[in-house]
Amino acid sequence: MNLVADESVDSGIIRRLRQMGIAVVSISEISSGIKDSEVLKIAAENRCL
Repeated sequence: MNLVADESVDSGIIRRLRQMGIAVVSISEISSGIKDSEVLKIAAENRCL
């Protein structure tokens, strides 16, 4: 499973999901402040839910 975590998702949650083996693309780690349309584009590119 692949997920996109928007900027509002706490880093502890992202860390725990990754420990559980879930692939998480964290917007705050890669491109903080981007528009929602860009977040959706990243999600589609990474086949995320």
